[in-house]
This record gives sequence, C-alpha cells and structure tokens, in this order.
Amino acid sequence: MIPVPRIIPTYAEVVAAGGNWPIAQINLPGIPRGAVILLFDQDGLGEQSVELMNGFAEQGYESLAADMTAVSPDLIDDDRVLEVLRSFVAQLEKRGWREEQIGIVGYGFGGRIALRAAADLDLGAAVSVSPDGVARGTDVRPALVDDARPVTTPWLGMFGADDEAAPIESVRLLAERLTDSSPAYTEVVTYPGVGDDFFRESAEALGHAAMFDSRQRVMEWLNLRVVPRQSPFAEIWSLKEAMSD
Repeated sequence: MIPVPRIIPTYAEVVAAGGNWPIAQINLPGIPRGAVILLFDQDGLGEQSVELMNGFAEQGYESLAADMTAVSPDLIDDDRVLEVLRSFVAQLEKRGWREEQIGIVGYGFGGRIALRAAADLDLGAAVSVSPDGVARGTDVRPALVDDARPVTTPWLGMFGADDEAAPIESVRLLAERLTDSSPAYTEVVTYPGVGDDFFRESAEALGHAAMFDSRQRVMEWLNLRVVPRQSPFAEIWSLKEAMSD
C-alpha cells in the first residue's frame, strides 16, 4: 500500500486579547473546498492536531489549528476568547475565505468556544466535541446549560454518556434550549459507554466506534453546510446568470 503524503503545517502566533496564541496552518494549492478552524486544549498543536489537519486536507479543506491553552481558560472569559477567535477568522480571510466558507471544530475548552462562536458569528458550520463547562461554570464563565444562546451557525454537539462533567440530563436540557430558540439547525449526539475522551484512538470496541463515528460526523456536517469556494469560471457563470435575470 502506497502511503499517503503527509503535509507539515506552518507555525506562527496570533496576538489577540492580551496573549500570544500559537497556531498551525495548512494551505492548499488550487481551489480548496473550504477552510476549518480547529481549537485544541490539552493536546495543543501536537501529533493529533497534525493528523486531523491532514485528514481535512484530504477532503479539500485548508485548516488553522490553535492551542487554546496559551492563556489559562480560568483567566479568560468568553468575550475575550471570541475576540481571539475573530482574529483567527481574519487570518483565514487573508486567504480569501468568507465566513460562510469557514467551519469551526473545537475539542474540550475549544468545544465550548465553538458553541459560543455559533451564537456570535455567521460561519458555515460549527462542531463542539466533548465541550467543557456543560453543567458547571467557573469564576469567569457560566455553565453552558445556563447560558444557552440562540445559534445562527448550524451546530453539532457530541458527548460521551459517561462524562461526569456533562451529565445526560444537562446535555438534554442544553439541546432543548438550543433547539427551541435557534434559527439555525442544531443536533446533539451522545455516545454510550464512553467518557469525555471518546474522540481519541481507543483499543476498546465502544471507544473505537465512537472515535470513528465522531470523525465521520464532523466531516459530513462540514460538507453539507460549509459553502464551497467556486472556481473563477463558476464565478463568471454565476455573475452572467445574475445579470440575465
């Protein structure tokens, strides 16, 4: 079997909200399908982030991955984090991407940010994988279930049923509040028999199944909702069609 070529990201820092935020980027030649922002916490920009970025590249997505532990989550509130996220979006806009052509996928603390982004930004799609703070808040941020805001970006939330920090009843209540109030479509998936790390590789059958299924769902969610970039010829055709109407 011929190995798939592996793309090495470029690394930089984004200065925002009083901190320096390490990022990694994979830019693609030609006409990529879309762009995705990946928000990591405890895994940082290590091997898993590079693997996931390459997985998105195989599907035609450029990516910007960020280490959200550069500033302790206990010291920065949601509004400041959104300021950081807007800086990441601006970084992709330099590549010609519009908001509806950008998806966001967050893990842990990054998953919390992805949900807030779905309420405050008009992106193509948002995914929260095992988001932090579902049932319990901190000194600087409320619990998600108590601060559920209507989302304008289609949002997918994925949880492990055995995650003690995200009790099933709290997840159900969060889903109800988002569904009832949001103009955009929302969906919640809960995986049985796994905890908060279900998205990582596991030798256990349920863990492996949850990891595989969650990755497939992320890609399908983006493919259905992130607006693809048109080729120059397609843009000319669309302009001609609009002028003829």
